[in-house]
Amino acid sequence: NDADGDKKDYSNYESTAQTVADRFSSYQDTEYDTVATKAQGAKTWNTFQANAELYPNLTWRTVGDARVRPSHQLLNNLTAPMNSPIWQKYWIGMDYGCRCDIEQTDSEPVTNQNKAMQLFKDAAPPTELQGNPGITKQVFGEQHAYFKGTLKRVDKMKIAA
Repeated sequence: NDADGDKKDYSNYESTAQTVADRFSSYQDTEYDTVATKAQGAKTWNTFQANAELYPNLTWRTVGDARVRPSHQLLNNLTAPMNSPIWQKYWIGMDYGCRCDIEQTDSEPVTNQNKAMQLFKDAAPPTELQGNPGITKQVFGEQHAYFKGTLKRVDKMKIAA
């Protein structure tokens, strides 16, 4: 319906719907890219686990171009042991549009772990993207808009059943 409450004709509806669809198309592309990155990250983690005895450490790498976020640039070349809590909470795809990667290495960690954790916290990734999907088996955390209120409704359905 229009502002006066009158029914819109189909061509007016179609035009309005297309405007909305165009606006959200870029969001959909970003969501798709994020899911693909996180899924690849889960596979990468599993591969790293299999090779952990030979290559026990991980190094964060940016793409290295002018589009790298300053907060991600500060993480470039950060090396920490695979068993560091850093990799449980922060992983590739930790932000929308993140193009960073992680390399497995036998090089010694050169980064102070407390300083490294602070650098990741300062990068301030969205809460819903935090976590290593290879560990959590989740692309988005429970804080994502997809799940807000959903878990409470599921719990209520369990109680009612």
